[in-house]
Amino acid sequence: MSIILGEKGKAYISTREARTATGFSQDYLARLCKSGKIEGVLFNGSWYLERIALEQFAHAQGRTVTNDSPAAILPIQPILTIRPPADLLTAA
Repeated sequence: MSIILGEKGKAYISTREARTATGFSQDYLARLCKSGKIEGVLFNGSWYLERIALEQFAHAQGRTVTNDSPAAILPIQPILTIRPPADLLTAA
């Protein structure tokens, strides 16, 4: 399952799982991210879509978002928080 957490705890799902949940093609979903129509991030060469924005877009297009995708039904909890070393945060 491909879920990543972004700023402020926003959940992002892969285009593969977004395709399963909405029926849109992965290429179309990537183009929506590139054009800014759906919030998304490029991570390791793959697009991840902000889950709530995806659901809102799908509903606006008359699509039903299914719960068949694990990303659509599993609760999202952070596994690890990484903080930069303190010396990187101070101005030189």
